[in-house]
Amino acid sequence: LFKLDNDTQEFKNIHIKSNEIRDALGPYFVSIKQAPDNKYWVGTLGGIIVCKSLEDIGKGDFEWHYSVLTDQTSLVDNLVSTLYFDPTGILWIGTEDGLDKYDPNKNHFIFNKDISKFIGGKAPRIRGFAKTYDNKIIAATRHNGLFIKENEKFVPLLNMQKDVSSIYTDDGQIFYCGLWNGKVWVYNYLNNQSREINVGFTQVPISAIKKINDHEIVIGSFGNGVNKFVLDGFSNFTNKSVLMDVGNIHKIITDSLNNIWFATQDGVVRHNPASETDTIYSSHINKNEGLPHNNVSDIIFDKSGKLWAATRSGLSYFDQAKNTFVPTTIYGQLGNKWTTDLLLDSVGSLWLNVNNNTVARINPITDAYSIFSVNSGNRLDYFSSHGFYSSGKSNTYIAGKNGVLYFSPDNMRDNR
Repeated sequence: LFKLDNDTQEFKNIHIKSNEIRDALGPYFVSIKQAPDNKYWVGTLGGIIVCKSLEDIGKGDFEWHYSVLTDQTSLVDNLVSTLYFDPTGILWIGTEDGLDKYDPNKNHFIFNKDISKFIGGKAPRIRGFAKTYDNKIIAATRHNGLFIKENEKFVPLLNMQKDVSSIYTDDGQIFYCGLWNGKVWVYNYLNNQSREINVGFTQVPISAIKKINDHEIVIGSFGNGVNKFVLDGFSNFTNKSVLMDVGNIHKIITDSLNNIWFATQDGVVRHNPASETDTIYSSHINKNEGLPHNNVSDIIFDKSGKLWAATRSGLSYFDQAKNTFVPTTIYGQLGNKWTTDLLLDSVGSLWLNVNNNTVARINPITDAYSIFSVNSGNRLDYFSSHGFYSSGKSNTYIAGKNGVLYFSPDNMRDNR
């Protein structure tokens, strides 16, 4: 690499001092481009180097990206013959072994494999997240119990060979873990004690749990409907009553009028405890009204009180004036996409876990939206439908196929 000295009108060699790095990069600088942030990207026979100024290369002050066979997020090949930044900011990389790309605005997803270290290198099956009262994240796994994030690493919290299907807490102290055998495992985080409770279901997973007030709790199953109990202490369930005797329940929430809403595989159900009546909302022949699909995996109220439903065929919201759900049609690429989870962040944005490698952010007030493809940073192709959790102002967690992904909503940037 040479630089023209304007004073002498002579080219001067920018010499890399390290023999090891110089040998690894090879004898040729093949391509060079300046990024929108003014950094320089230089293609070589040994990968890509990135620097603030080209003079920094001689000093060894640069980032070096190269191909690693065991790392799917590394360059596909080291011989970089051409570089191109498109108008959206994505860098397209021509290599000896084909086309690669780097998206600086979508590479915000951090992949964590800590849990696999404790289960023989196997991929954990994560069934949900919850937060303790002292702001630590708990991950519930299918076969290996509970893990907790300590000092930026997930470590075992409690196992006891429980096969967890869901997790819920309202105070960060008592955690209600649904089990695949139809029971509830209640864990007291304060004293590290737990108890397994029979809640009236037989060999069906507990898929949703919600305390509707200080003394009552509602338990939803995948197959046998919903039961309600009176809480006597943290682990005594009494006075069982059946709210639904059949149905696959995905989510349970309440509104300001104390109605209980259920996301089910057959639509959305609103239960009025005062009158003990149910209203069922489902898809319509008229595609302009009703749910876009009866399989509803999640429901949530935004900060304005609007109710949103995630379905197998896209997103919809509840129109109170018409007393029906209305499919959304203004979110472009999100139309008809299977959305598995919904959550709100600290500023009121609605986040969607879109099957199978995408998350999206919607502003419910302005209807502005952004789509983030996670596989551009980690090349994963599957998220769990029971693992999408916001820890408040810091990170949002996603249950991936091989571990936990997390990102900071405040740091997400849109392509321009």
